[in-house]
Amino acid sequence: MEKNERALFALLFFSFAIVIGIFVDQEFRNYLLLGVIAAGAVALPFMRLRLGGDLVLLTLLAVLMTSASLSSNVARDIWSTLFTLFFACGYLVLAGLCQKRWFNASHASLLFSFLIQAFAVASVIQLTASFAGLPVPNLIASKGLWSYNSLAFEPSQLGRVVGIAMLAFLTLERVNKPAQSLVQTLRKNWRVCFAFLFTMVLSGSALSAASIVVVLALASGATWATAVGAILLFAWPVLSILEVEAVERVVNLVNALPTLDITSIHEAEGSGALRVIPLVIYFDSSNLQQIGWWLGSGTPGLFAFFLGKIPSMTDSASVGFLPGFAVFYGIIAFALFAWTYAFRLFSRSTAPLIVFWAIFFAFSAWNTQVFWFGLICIRIVYEIERKSLRRDRSRSR
Repeated sequence: MEKNERALFALLFFSFAIVIGIFVDQEFRNYLLLGVIAAGAVALPFMRLRLGGDLVLLTLLAVLMTSASLSSNVARDIWSTLFTLFFACGYLVLAGLCQKRWFNASHASLLFSFLIQAFAVASVIQLTASFAGLPVPNLIASKGLWSYNSLAFEPSQLGRVVGIAMLAFLTLERVNKPAQSLVQTLRKNWRVCFAFLFTMVLSGSALSAASIVVVLALASGATWATAVGAILLFAWPVLSILEVEAVERVVNLVNALPTLDITSIHEAEGSGALRVIPLVIYFDSSNLQQIGWWLGSGTPGLFAFFLGKIPSMTDSASVGFLPGFAVFYGIIAFALFAWTYAFRLFSRSTAPLIVFWAIFFAFSAWNTQVFWFGLICIRIVYEIERKSLRRDRSRSR
């Protein structure tokens, strides 16, 4: 049984993390992931998993989401809700397996280490093929030379997946081990560190560039995070004149944010702006007196809020979890979701991952594997820390 559980966990973990082009259709549905989740759902009744609290919260969330989707009178809203609950089922299986005795910090660290290095190997293969003039394997979305998606859909998704995986790895490396600094941890795991930096740089993504800084700052602890913030503040004039495209795009976006002007933000950095602008519109257009604000208004609500208001998306209202989920299902369901999958798991070890998720994942679409992979990483670190605390208490008795 344990062998099967380990295999299922690994399959689910890697299926949520990576994308292999042959399993993806034109609408970016990953059939490998969907098949593994379905297998996990079938096996769920036969595994003795502790799902009490998770199951109750998911049931309550399902009721709120289903009510909102039915009240919108749009058929595809029901399918969208079922798809979300399908992802939640995969998360539920992983959460239950995390609580098994065989799952420990060493096992989890090994998974994250292998994942990061697998991304690096794929990036090297893509780079080599590109320079050799050969067909680039697994090239799904790219901006050309020096922009490789590796095992992700696109370079920006790579920045999220590899970024939070590296942060989780660094956190787990210091669980149940003698106190050591970030530099010591990086030096000890230099292969993983090199694979992380190499993969992020080869992605050519502004998000990946920002992710590197945030990962190192959050992994360093509050003191070093403050120091890095101060250094960035004083170095901002220099960063503003650097002729490095990824850095320029990050700087331009941050400089435009305080204006809260949609046109200025979009002109500063198009792809990044598309994740920020909907939030600006949401706060500007919210009405607490409308029942839809509390209980959701589905696709019609998304159209009312965002259609024609987002530059370069005049005929679409596709927005990410923040604030799309709040509009679609209502602020009550949004708060319950955020509590269930993020803030309920807040602890000393998970705090950096939750902050990272809030910065880099909260603006992603919620019916995507990358969004749920971020939540899975938080849960893995949470369960490992909880086991560590239990072990310490039993020893002290």
